[in-house]
Amino acid sequence: MRFSIEGEKMANERHGVVRTDNMAGTKLGSFLVSIRHDEDIDNGHLLAIDEYEDSTREVRTASVPTTGTAIGRLALCATPEVVRDVAEHDIFDFFNRAGTLIRGYRLNAHDIFSITTECLSEDSVEPARGLFACLVSGTRIRLSATEVATVIGRVIDVEIETNGNTFVVIEVGGVNG
Repeated sequence: MRFSIEGEKMANERHGVVRTDNMAGTKLGSFLVSIRHDEDIDNGHLLAIDEYEDSTREVRTASVPTTGTAIGRLALCATPEVVRDVAEHDIFDFFNRAGTLIRGYRLNAHDIFSITTECLSEDSVEPARGLFACLVSGTRIRLSATEVATVIGRVIDVEIETNGNTFVVIEVGGVNG
């Protein structure tokens, strides 16, 4: 199975959801990247773009970013969710299974994307407008009142849906100007 809502360690968890609200990759294919990671990962997480896989010109390997990873090497995981049984599952059950292809969006200045709170690091502060969205280490974005490690951008809005789902809206800043 290429995409999965089933799996050993992640099947019973609520997973992150991403919206690519106004990202360059929604219109320009050069801001998309096909990546493969060796661990299960949710949409809305960040991966470092590495080398091309052997014998391919389109698929790159990906790794967990560390403090200081250049923003230009980061990809926002945003694989289209495939939910095969909507009576039993929804998009919060979806994750990218280890070894499968992941659609990644390269971060570009002024891109706007939204992630659910499941995508935030455990040491994030409560989501609020004006906070910094940072990459400290790991795949999750950390919200902070001060600039910490690599700043991805700023929170420009927090949307709470009627069903209780919270989306944090982030504008990428300082990437290309």
